[in-house]
Amino acid sequence: ANHAKIKIVSLDDQALAAPAVVDTKQLIKVNHAIGIITTYNDPPLAQYKIGQQLGAPIIAITNDPAIPNKPNLYLMGSLFTNEEAVSFNWAKSHGVKSVGLLFANNYTAYDISVWQKIADNVFGSPQASQTFDAASTDVTTQLQALQAKSPDAISPLASGSLILTVAQDMAQLKMTQKIVTDAGSLNTPPQVTTMSAWNGAIAGVPVMNPTKWLNSASLAAKLGPASINTEFAANAVYLIKAAVESL
Repeated sequence: ANHAKIKIVSLDDQALAAPAVVDTKQLIKVNHAIGIITTYNDPPLAQYKIGQQLGAPIIAITNDPAIPNKPNLYLMGSLFTNEEAVSFNWAKSHGVKSVGLLFANNYTAYDISVWQKIADNVFGSPQASQTFDAASTDVTTQLQALQAKSPDAISPLASGSLILTVAQDMAQLKMTQKIVTDAGSLNTPPQVTTMSAWNGAIAGVPVMNPTKWLNSASLAAKLGPASINTEFAANAVYLIKAAVESL
């Protein structure tokens, strides 16, 4: 309304609580942030305490029921549960009858329970699962336990370098199962899609195509055709706008 200009500073917390706390302190103390926009679950749960101490609200894009009713913390909805429902249903329609669920423990108990429930409902029975330490560089033991259950596919609840660890260990174990996960996990990091065990991964793009206007905008900006990641980034702009206006 008063044409004030807002500067947005971005730091990577790796979806982990400890880096998120460090980043939050820097953003508020050094960059003089009027508020913090965050996501996943562990970071907001750690950040709201720092925000409360330093006087900056924490705005979280999450749906974990462990988070509501925290002081100085505001919620803005879910990120991944709808995508996973689409992924599992898409896989089922392409012949997958069961999945082995591999959970990184830097996701909350709620996230894990939702993932499990979605898989159980889609495939019609309890699906085998294993949890691994997010600080681990080896998940072969958990993968072997899942392999013993003979699932048609493996579905990791992890991101970034953890996804690459899963892919590398599956290749080492010569596992033949396909992968069912959201497109973002398959695209980050890019090396994942070149891993032999992940060739022909089922869930490459089991999501709705980006809208025509978004594709046109992406092409006009010489960024190439829009993807699911472009859509995520575009939505983030509106989330940030709403957050700034609320502040």
